[in-house]
Order: sequence, then structure tokens, then C-alpha cells
Amino acid sequence: LTQPADFLPQWQAILVRRRDRVMAMIDQVDGLSASTPQAAFYIFANCSGLIGKSTPAGVQLNDDVAVADYLLTEAHVATLPGTAFGAPGYLRLAYALDDALLDSACQSIARACGELR
Repeated sequence: LTQPADFLPQWQAILVRRRDRVMAMIDQVDGLSASTPQAAFYIFANCSGLIGKSTPAGVQLNDDVAVADYLLTEAHVATLPGTAFGAPGYLRLAYALDDALLDSACQSIARACGELR
């Protein structure tokens, strides 16, 4: 609390850039949607468009927990199911990561979602 706050504008700009990268990925993935958060380091993405789809192995995704598990197993990206926050049908996607890791995660999520049928 005694540190100068002059780092905040730069940190805020970094978070906005990262948020926008994740929002761009969400906009490109069929089955995901989200409203842009104004002040957070995560996005609640509606994944209800993925529920009912099947994985390449033939496993049907019956809820947001199954979607989060699929992304962890297949995309190697950890998300949190919205059910844990009282918001079934959503995923919590954090973007307070370094840029390279965030870009890799977004690509992996998009690829894994594109493989669903």
C-alpha cells in the first residue's frame, strides 16, 4: 500500500490486451460466446453451444464440467466450470498469463473445440 501506483496504467493496458486476445478466440470458436468484462482478469464464457457435442473419442459433453475436463485432457488448458460459481453452462477463463502461454492456450482451446462433433 505504500508503493507508488505509477505501474497501474501499464499493467491495466497489458490486461486489456490479453483480455482482447481471449475474446477474439471466443468469437472465433463455434459454441463459445462471452460479454467483454470491464474489470477482471478472467472471462466467463458461455459454453452451452458445446454441451451435447461429442469428442473425437465419442464421449458426449453433457455439461460445463465435462467441457472443462475435455479442455484439460485434450487441449491441456485448465479452465474452471461455471457450475463451481453457480453459473452452469459457463467456463471461467483466466488471462493473467504471459502472452506466449496465453496465445498457446487460445490456440489449443480453438483446436480442441473445432474437433468436437
